[in-house]
Amino acid sequence: MKLVNVVTQKMSMRQQFSLKVLEMNTHDLLDAVIEELEMNPVLEANEHIYSMQSTHKDTDFDLLLNYVEDRETLSDVLMKQLETCRKSVDISLGEFLIESLDDDGYLRMSNHEISSYTGKSEDDIEEMINRIQTFEPYGVAARSLDECLLIQLSFQESPYRRLAMNIVSEYLMQVADNRLPEIAQKIGCEMADVVQAVQLIKQMDPRPGINYASGSDYVEADVRVMVEDQEIKLELLSEQYDLRINHNYEQTKDKEVIQYLEQHMKSAKLLIESMRKRNVTLLAIVNCIVEHQRVFFLEHAQLSPLTLKNIADEIGIHESTISRAISNKYMEFEQRLIPLKFFFQAKLESGESANEIHIQLKKMIEEEDKHAPYSDQKLADLLSEHGVKISRRTVAKYREQLQIPPASRRKQF
Repeated sequence: MKLVNVVTQKMSMRQQFSLKVLEMNTHDLLDAVIEELEMNPVLEANEHIYSMQSTHKDTDFDLLLNYVEDRETLSDVLMKQLETCRKSVDISLGEFLIESLDDDGYLRMSNHEISSYTGKSEDDIEEMINRIQTFEPYGVAARSLDECLLIQLSFQESPYRRLAMNIVSEYLMQVADNRLPEIAQKIGCEMADVVQAVQLIKQMDPRPGINYASGSDYVEADVRVMVEDQEIKLELLSEQYDLRINHNYEQTKDKEVIQYLEQHMKSAKLLIESMRKRNVTLLAIVNCIVEHQRVFFLEHAQLSPLTLKNIADEIGIHESTISRAISNKYMEFEQRLIPLKFFFQAKLESGESANEIHIQLKKMIEEEDKHAPYSDQKLADLLSEHGVKISRRTVAKYREQLQIPPASRRKQF
């Protein structure tokens, strides 16, 4: 009984390791393989594998979503501006505050918390925050959305600036809900002025730091798809590693060396086998994707309906394994990086894929009367007239996926 439990546990650990390898994208996998190579004397790989790691941040193609160019971070930009006022400010405090900003450019720590870390007075901290708030991009170091917008508006040269700042201070929720008549009534000004002020507010950036580089920006391909003479070819990038075991160590008769190498041999074999399973599974999935979406690759047509279950049934593995395999994985196709999840499009009863509905829905909303926008039910009715059977709830879900606000917030006055 104990033996069964031990064997089951060992099998479970092997399976867990294999699943972990399956979930890794090319970037994480390469780092993990090189780490194992540096620790494991019996594991060998392609002699160029280290150059793969050193050059995967210098790819010579411009791919969608691949932001590896040598771009300045938000900290870089702000630190340069801090340097220009070195003589009049506490540089160490300024550096601490800048490094404390999140990716959106917001300062999420209270003055009390900052004081406990730096030993500076809260008055000095507030003064330094105010100084940083004059740096570009305007809006950084804000503690809230309304403060972020107010900072940016304060640098605008517009006849509607004061009204816009008043609206942000008192009526930001009404702006979000497009309740402009209510704002005009409460402030006691013309509707046309409120419309102009709100348009100015919407020109501000609620996330002023997001467009700068960060450590998590890097994305690279796991598989490459090429079309040559109407033939689709695949290349799995992790197959280039050529992992293998150095059997020269097996010739030693030193018991201590053999004992030392035994565990490394097991680790090497487990990694190689897990890599083989990952490659077989990922290649099978991508092959199925390509077969189902041939018109997309050959003719640049719309995607066909495709689900995880379709792939699972075809290659004989569970849907959850498919989901793990495609998570955070990207395909390189025609100088673009495309998430593998992009190719899975749900199918409605009437036969259309979600992608096709997205296109129709977006077109309808773009062409609607902006002063009387379509409700979700009206959009569902219009789609039904075109032969698409869809519920109001599904329309709402697809509209949100397209990041289109509801009719009440699309209405123009």
